[in-house]
Amino acid sequence: MRNFLSVFFVLFASVSFAGNPKSKGIAGQWDIKGQNYTAIYQMDAYRGKYYGRLIEYTQAGKTIKGGKEDYFISDVQKSKGGGFIGKFYTPDGKEHKFTLTWKSDTELEAKIDIGGKISVEQWTKRK
Repeated sequence: MRNFLSVFFVLFASVSFAGNPKSKGIAGQWDIKGQNYTAIYQMDAYRGKYYGRLIEYTQAGKTIKGGKEDYFISDVQKSKGGGFIGKFYTPDGKEHKFTLTWKSDTELEAKIDIGGKISVEQWTKRK
């Protein structure tokens, strides 16, 4: 009976967490929707933190492609509330506070504090 319960628990846990992106963290590609732009970001895990780089950015019909070294999100780690907190760098090199909050199993809301003004992005995990 004891072995049965152990096997049942392992199978239950495997099924419960296998399909939940929240349990896997935020590494991977994300479709981004901002107020007047769309983008694709790549989040990479390194030594317990996440770092984000630009894959593509589109605004007013103009598309910019990012490079493999275009990291502008750094030191992202889990926060106490279940989301994430880190740093976001604007093109002028200034550092800003950056938070991510889960909205569903595949969606996050990003908030970037740029000089007291909060910029909001909607992130959807790419398949």
